[in-house]
Amino acid sequence: MPIVMSRSKQVVVVSSWLMLAVGAACRVGAPESTPNDPPAVGDDPGPGNSDADTDLMAGGRIEITLYFTHVEGVIDGDCEAVRSVTRTVAAEPDVPTLAIRLLLEGPTEHERSRSGVSSPFERDGSMPGQQDLRRYFTRVVIEGDAAVVEFDDPMAWDYFAREACRQGAMDAAFEHTLRGLPGIARVRHRVAGREVGDERGA
Repeated sequence: MPIVMSRSKQVVVVSSWLMLAVGAACRVGAPESTPNDPPAVGDDPGPGNSDADTDLMAGGRIEITLYFTHVEGVIDGDCEAVRSVTRTVAAEPDVPTLAIRLLLEGPTEHERSRSGVSSPFERDGSMPGQQDLRRYFTRVVIEGDAAVVEFDDPMAWDYFAREACRQGAMDAAFEHTLRGLPGIARVRHRVAGREVGDERGA
């Protein structure tokens, strides 16, 4: 499976999320290399370079590549380390929205075991009544070359105010998944009508 690492490694803060990620990897076992694994890649493919990810297949099926947190990469100090998994799913007209819905649902047990990945979107219990982020997700809107991931509930704000390492992992998963689709060069987030970047002071 291709592994993508951020260009600069960060110091990892040992958080409850990291412990959960490591625990998940230990439960399912370390991934093993097989002759069928594709070669590793070192850089983000960039917009428009992964047309195969969205080519419709016979029988109304579509192939989509998702990027999840690579557990070993995070342990080694790279908070934005991701690893790709490719799924063949029922085709839908809105591919970006479909991709993010699948991303927020997290990796399957088979993907966790084979690829050594975990989801950066797990609840941390910091807010009473908080639900999974996917419960707040509505759609992806394309604005020029930007994909805007929209959430309809203010409770989603907590996911975008986490400690730096986990926030970096979330951003990396969104960025690599969406920028692998044709025509998408940038990714933004909007919660209850407000841009996340504005709230971060960007």
